[in-house]
Amino acid sequence: MIHVIPNENQDVVVYQGRVATNIATSGPGDRALIIDGVRVPYEELDAWYAERMLFDWRGQPFHLWRYRDGHVDGAFAGNDLTWPLDKGLEGNRNDGWFLTAPESEIENLRIEKIDILERQRYRQTFKVNPPEDLFTYVRPATDQEWIRD
Repeated sequence: MIHVIPNENQDVVVYQGRVATNIATSGPGDRALIIDGVRVPYEELDAWYAERMLFDWRGQPFHLWRYRDGHVDGAFAGNDLTWPLDKGLEGNRNDGWFLTAPESEIENLRIEKIDILERQRYRQTFKVNPPEDLFTYVRPATDQEWIRD
């Protein structure tokens, strides 16, 4: 059984110790977010991140979309674009490749956390985007997130 993490694939902001998920950008070039109708500069944020669940199926990575009735829906996250076609996955190169598989066939369920606030600070400091995975952290799913019978 998989317990999907709260706020799966959503931006999460921590401001003055409170968690907010109903956020908006304030406008092009403005280094602030709108949290509950209030403009908050990036410098005042405690944290800003996104988390998503990933798993492997037949040795390839997938983003978890949904877990229901012992089956996992996912989107191919690998680089070998011939692999999904060879395995008969639904989809195409432009829209992505999709999978529904029994939970018993997946491995390596994990949580990826992207520190958006640190990415923004890097951009501000160095005037370029950081390397893709510089502020990305991956951890195994806990026993509470993935209960294996």
